[in-house]
Amino acid sequence: MRWQSQIIYSWTQSFKSNGMTKISHQYQPLVGGSLGLGQEVAKAHCVDQNIQKDIDRGDSYGIYSGLSYILKTGANWAKSIEDFNVTIERDADELLSLCWDGKVKKVSATQFQIKEKNFKPKQDLNLIFIQRKN
Repeated sequence: MRWQSQIIYSWTQSFKSNGMTKISHQYQPLVGGSLGLGQEVAKAHCVDQNIQKDIDRGDSYGIYSGLSYILKTGANWAKSIEDFNVTIERDADELLSLCWDGKVKKVSATQFQIKEKNFKPKQDLNLIFIQRKN
């Protein structure tokens, strides 16, 4: 049986009329996971052929951790997100897979960055970190 869990945070925000309010969000993510990366999860997280080959060869345990950020609600705002910036860091013994329509830049052996200007989200950000064998 498949199960799912979700935690939702909400807060009240006041905005001054006829003024500019700058907002910055920072999160300490909550990570879930499972054993055995199935086709449904692989497809939902755009697992590419190279990662799938590692898994098929037995270079990965198939243990993964998943992390999601809800972004689509930002498309309901009056204006786009002026500067959208996400840095993703994986452990050295992990593979990272995600679906993203824009550019994902590798900034180091373990860090990846997404930067968008005047961003109107059309998708949420769903990541999986797949554990490799040592």
